[in-house]
Formats: sequence, structure tokens, C-alpha cells
Amino acid sequence: DFNIAAFGEDGDTDCRGIGVWQEANPPYWDGYWYITIVGNQQGENISFKMFNEHTGEIIDCFQTTVFSDNSTIGSATEPWQISNGVLRSYNLDQGWNWVSFNIEPENTEISDFFANLQNVYQVKNQYHSATYFSEQNVWVGDLHQIDFTKTYLIFMLDNFDGFTVSGVPFDPTVEIPLNSGWNWVSYLPQNQMNLEDALSSIEESVYQIKSQNHSATYYNPPGSWVGDLQTMSPGLGYKINVNNDDILSYIDDKSDKNSKDTEETKDSPTWEVITGTEYSMVLMAKVMLDDDDFTGENGENIVAAFGPEGESDCRSVAVWEDETENWDGYWYFTIVGDTEGEQISFKIYDAENDEVYNCETTLEFSINQTIGNPFDPYEITANSQHAQDNEISVDFTVYGVYPNPYSLNGSKTDKINFEYYVKDVQPAELSIYNLKGQLIKKIINHNVKSGLNKFVWDCKDNDNKLVSSGVYLYRIKNGKNIKTKKMVILK
Repeated sequence: DFNIAAFGEDGDTDCRGIGVWQEANPPYWDGYWYITIVGNQQGENISFKMFNEHTGEIIDCFQTTVFSDNSTIGSATEPWQISNGVLRSYNLDQGWNWVSFNIEPENTEISDFFANLQNVYQVKNQYHSATYFSEQNVWVGDLHQIDFTKTYLIFMLDNFDGFTVSGVPFDPTVEIPLNSGWNWVSYLPQNQMNLEDALSSIEESVYQIKSQNHSATYYNPPGSWVGDLQTMSPGLGYKINVNNDDILSYIDDKSDKNSKDTEETKDSPTWEVITGTEYSMVLMAKVMLDDDDFTGENGENIVAAFGPEGESDCRSVAVWEDETENWDGYWYFTIVGDTEGEQISFKIYDAENDEVYNCETTLEFSINQTIGNPFDPYEITANSQHAQDNEISVDFTVYGVYPNPYSLNGSKTDKINFEYYVKDVQPAELSIYNLKGQLIKKIINHNVKSGLNKFVWDCKDNDNKLVSSGVYLYRIKNGKNIKTKKMVILK
């Protein structure tokens, strides 16, 4: 009763392939259309039309693709979907879920849009929110309509699989204005795109992007992304940080329909990042095991971050970034969480020896912060000679910084004190970072005594210039012991 065909950029006179129906072969696959698409030019846009033999109606399909010689889209078991409408399904976990919508139903009023969603408590975008009272079946708040250019955070009281949105695809060419700083933006194309293609329109201003459990940071020069977020996908929510106002436009939908998730490492250990969190921070770090670099070059070593509840509270599984001509290799973390100041610890899996070691380094969770960078990564240390259940050394304590906040007066009397306790007499190091993870100042104390010690900082950077007001991170390292905390400087 139906047929389907593929067309080039010249429309009906540019037919590139006619579908052949392949009968179902249970239990291996259902029936599907097989189309051989011809062409001479890489990157041409390919569209599709359906023909209803009974009515003689020709129906335009919403999906398009890009011609790529010798490539295959879909498979018998997982065929690519072509339709005159779209249905998207969301599986939502208890707690917070970052989502976006690129399918527009007839009614975008919040009470209608979420009518088939059970167990929901709250929905918010960057500037508005609404809370659902189930007994009264009513939404209250200042969020009334769904804006398809925005990311939404949905708080679920319990898991709910199969929340669906049906309608027509939202126009993926719509321009999304971005303000300097963080922006909660949706992903509009119907197909997955590489990060480089998806954000090519803002590469001059973009600094960082996050999904709920992954992130990437852009460095220009050399003009490349680093991190564990490599693609953007329909249905997921994103937060983008730009250095100045800009306009995001998903120009080219050049997604690789056959792209596969990165293969997982060895079976052990099976650390999985918790779901339902609202915030995240970024950490770029080098890891030292017994004073030797612990890398991911073998594809089997693992480094992960954990919250206060231990292995059941995994906050990030790091991605290894290979060495380039611009920097050495390092581990990239997107650490998720809800609570400012939570203690974050680390574990490593040494594949060569098939052992898991607790690291001696900890830090505090800080919302939206970035610690370290590819040029000067944060340092995490581990010692295989310690017991696997070793605790962070009680022979090293950072008491804090005072005064905090500190008010700059711009004179020679500017002075911030950092107090710490050590048992072992060995050099200590104070490092000050800004929120982009850039090293501002490094001070080394070679005259450490057993007991209480102190660093004094004159609020000047490595170029002997007075720093500006803002939030800073300070790291004190004594041997293998490292602690990182936060301070505020005012003017």
C-alpha cells in the first residue's frame, strides 16, 4: 500500500533510491525498507517521501540525512526511523533529570504537555519553574509553556519509564541567543551530532558544555574539545558556558547514524555514575601511583570519583585524554552532585595488577567549578603499599584560610593566611586557581616543621599583579597529601 523513496537537493526530479520492502524474519527482525541511495558528491542533503497507493498521496518525511559514500544507516535489527511525525520516549530516574524537547505537540501548556507523566514533582528551566500537586492535579509556578530552545530539569519522586512526546519536529535551524556565562539550552536536531559540528557556530565564544553526567571544555588555541562529552543527542539537556554573548545555530545535521558508544573497559570494577543529581563540576587531573604516572593509554586502567557514601556513590568515571603537541595526557572528570562542600574521594583500578587502590587526594564538591586544565592538571596520588581500605592521612590537616572572604585594600598590607598541620617534615606547596582552573600563584615552603604551619599570600599573581575580586580555589600539597578548598576575595 505504501512505497518510499530518497531524493537529492533538486527534489522530485532528483530521485536517488526507491525502497524495497524486506519481510519480517522473527525472532531476528521486523519488516523494514531497504534503500540503496546513489550520488556523486559527499555531504549532499538527502530527503525522503512516502507514496500512498490507495489515495495517490505523496507525503513528505521529516527526517533527512547527508550522503556519505559507502556508509550504512540503520540495520535489520535496529532500522533508522523515517516518518511524517515523531514520537520520543523518555525514561526518567528518581531525582533530577536533564532533558530537552525537539518535538512540538499541538498543545505546549505545561499541564497538557506533562499529562502522561507520573511521579513528577517539579520542572524548571533556567529562569522559571512549576511544581505539581498530585492530590489536586494542579501545577503552580511561573512556568506555563514549554520553550523548545531551553533545557529542563525534571524532578521525579520515583522512576517512570515511557514518558512520551508526539508531534512534529521542531525547526532545528532556529537560532538560540546565548548570554555570557551559563545557558540551559536544548538540542534541536532529530539526529545525533558530533560536538565539533553541533557547536561550530559558537566556537569563538564557547568555553564549556555539560550534560547531566558528562562535560567537555573548548581550548582555542589549539581549537579542540577535551572531555568525556563527545556528541549531542536528541532528548538530552545541556548547559553551555560562553565567554560573551553569542547565537547558537545547529547548522549542519551531519550526524553519524551508525556511531556507537565508546566500548567499556574491562568487566571489573563496574563503577556506574549515580543518577538524579542536579549539578556538576569539572576536574582535569594527572594521577600518580607510587610516584609514577598512572595513565589510560592501555585502555583498561580506570579512575573514578566518589561521594561520601563510597563505591555506591560514584560521581564520575574519568575519561583519558591522550597526549598532544600542546599538553601531556590527563584524566577528565565530570563530577555530579547536589550539595556544595561534599567531600569527593578517588579510586583507581590498576589493570596490570588487577587491583583497586584508594587515592590519598580529596577535594570538596563545588557547583559549576572547573579545577585544573590540560596545561596544569590537578594532581591525584595513590600508594599501592597502603591497604586497599586506607584512610586519608590523619597526619595532614588544612585548617582553612583567614580572613575568608577577604577584602582587598590594594596596598602592601594585603595578606591572606593559610594554616595547615603536618606530621612529616617535607616541603609543602600552595597553589591558587581561578574558576577556569588556571594557575594564579604557586608558593613553596621548604621550611616545614612538624606541627602547625602557615602560608602567607599577598594577593598577587605569578606576574606580581594584584588579583581581581571573585571566587578562587586553593590547594595545599604536602608529599602525597593534597586538599583543595574555596575562598572569596572582595574589593
